[in-house]
Amino acid sequence: MENVTLNMVYEELTSLRKDVKRIEETIICEEKISEKEKTELQKELALAMKEKGTNFRDVKRK
Repeated sequence: MENVTLNMVYEELTSLRKDVKRIEETIICEEKISEKEKTELQKELALAMKEKGTNFRDVKRK
């Protein structure tokens, strides 16, 4: 069996992280949005945060 050093493990982890990053960049496409769309999304988020949520237990009992 090969002797494994801490440096070898570190290098392998670094290599794996780079591979995962490349895969993420391939899978997850970042879309540019316009300022208008950004403003609309921020307004919708603010509205959603103001609304009172529903208690799950109340819904479950019905």
